[in-house]
Amino acid sequence: MRLFLILLITSLNLLNIGCVQPDDSYEAKLNVARADLSWLHQFVEEYRMKKDALPDSLFQLSELKSRITKTPVDPWAHAYQYEVSGESFRIYSLGADGLPGGTGQDSDIEFNLP
Repeated sequence: MRLFLILLITSLNLLNIGCVQPDDSYEAKLNVARADLSWLHQFVEEYRMKKDALPDSLFQLSELKSRITKTPVDPWAHAYQYEVSGESFRIYSLGADGLPGGTGQDSDIEFNLP
């Protein structure tokens, strides 16, 4: 049930519907960011399978996912970062401060495969 709720909140965040009042706690935002990163990772992999290439930007995912209408943002309203290096890619949030690096709540948040 908890996973379902996280996925639902994440979907609404990606859709930018804004009808859910987000919890302002750092832990809640961290959980949303991690879920968003997981979804974005899956979308990039789906794009790679269908187009036989990685997208140049996260906005390019809109070619496959019509609900992505602008560059996705994290719970702190900063654009998720996306970097391509050859056949690999990295998607991450710059954390609460929106700056690279940082410690504690300002640390970057990255999706890692389990």
